Amino acid sequence: MFIDNTRDLKNVEKYTCGSPNLCKFLEQHELKPIYSYQLSKERNSRTMWVFIMTPELSALLTEWSKNKPTNKVI
Repeated sequence: MFIDNTRDLKNVEKYTCGSPNLCKFLEQHELKPIYSYQLSKERNSRTMWVFIMTPELSALLTEWSKNKPTNKVI
């Protein structure tokens, strides 16, 4: 999906992603962000990606949450 004007998205539910790994996972499942932006230097200049919330995105986020690796020491 291509968005000409972000003002057209006022009443659309969006999901903002700050994880490069999650973004890559979503793109591998053929979901593309509608736009991205970069945070300020105070916030480490991180890139944020914005997706339109759909049932498919919701299912992929659930799958990601269940299967993502953790860095916890047991």
